[in-house]
Amino acid sequence: MSQASLLPGLTIVQFYILTSCYLAAMKFYILLLLSAGFLLINQTLFAQTTIAPLTSTEKKQVIDSTCHLIKALYVFPETGSRLAIYIANKASSGGYTGVSDPNALADSLTADLVQFSKDRHFRIFYDPAWVSDSKASVSHADSLALRSKRAEKYRAVNYGFKEISNLDGNIGYLKLTNFADPLVAGLTAVAAMNALSNSDALIIDIRGNSGGFSTSVSLIASYLFDDDQDFSLAYVPGAKMPRIPVYLLIDHFTYSAAEGFSQLLKIHKRATLIGETTGGAAHGIERKAISDRFYINMPFSRPTPDWEGTGIEPDIKVEASKAYNTALVSALQDLSKTHPEKSPEYQWLMEDVQAQQIPVLVNTSVLKNFVGTYGNRQLFIADGKLFFHREGDQKYALAPLGQDLFRFVDTDDIRLKFISDQGKITTLKILYKDGSSKIVLKNK
Repeated sequence: MSQASLLPGLTIVQFYILTSCYLAAMKFYILLLLSAGFLLINQTLFAQTTIAPLTSTEKKQVIDSTCHLIKALYVFPETGSRLAIYIANKASSGGYTGVSDPNALADSLTADLVQFSKDRHFRIFYDPAWVSDSKASVSHADSLALRSKRAEKYRAVNYGFKEISNLDGNIGYLKLTNFADPLVAGLTAVAAMNALSNSDALIIDIRGNSGGFSTSVSLIASYLFDDDQDFSLAYVPGAKMPRIPVYLLIDHFTYSAAEGFSQLLKIHKRATLIGETTGGAAHGIERKAISDRFYINMPFSRPTPDWEGTGIEPDIKVEASKAYNTALVSALQDLSKTHPEKSPEYQWLMEDVQAQQIPVLVNTSVLKNFVGTYGNRQLFIADGKLFFHREGDQKYALAPLGQDLFRFVDTDDIRLKFISDQGKITTLKILYKDGSSKIVLKNK
């Protein structure tokens, strides 16, 4: 039987072959068009995000404006004049000729400014958006709106108030990563300081804090002093903490306004500074546009005393990583003196912190001396660690606080003290956090 034709002269098989080829060709054509479209879109997007290279005219404007502003505004006029001449001479001798990338020019100029002046606040930025916004903010309302817009990124990190907590012993802890503008961060600052107001001692951690607004420094410091200080605000909402001990954690990456805060508390003997010497960036800055795409951080003022390049020295010098535990021990020691009725509690907490600072190692041969049965309690070694087991209860791993003093790993409400007589362990003293204790003799 002959095959029927769907088209004149074509059999069914031939028709299907032709149709398949046609569909394959159309699929390829569509994919080709889509690929071309995506390529065009990508090229368009790339063109939109590509940074336009520097022209010789713009580069000259950036350098000339930088030199002019340095001579006119820099906090040290003589240094500013010499610095401007240095930059101008380098430019005229071709020092920046090969630089065509805007960010590279900003970095190169910044490095030269800092190296010559030793002033870490000098910095050139490539930021067309900032320059555009700064020129657009002509009215007071516009200025406030612009300030709020710039502060939005700080809202995402809670305006620098990274951690607010109440530690054992009623010690307040504040981790502050920057001093944000009170115009937008004021409510958060007030809430944080009031949350800490019931503390018996306060640790403020500004390690790594790069600075911010001096008005924020005044706001936070006002909660730590009485009302009659000339640098504090006349009124702050909520309770103040003018008499509790304060411990300020600092390091090499504490800069600018954070250093101002440190210096303020140190001069007035309001805090014990613990950690490392601060970064040494003392001068006040003002942002100035130097072209349509660049601006400069211009140091225009300085404090007295001036710690630019030298930093603020801590009262207790330790590595930054050890500053927190050092502050805890200092706080607990001071509280033991001012609150003698709570001394056993503070001593209890202090032993734990000190063991974290310098971990206690107890040799296995020593641990074996503690093994045995004490009433209905059994002490044994497993995996090189000492364990406690009371009949009918679970097994608890122990961690050493001393050569004969141990704490429970999972809870710190109970500790074990081993007592010896003539070189042999005879007694287990069970210590409780409330100061009470129980004596249990070792079974023979």
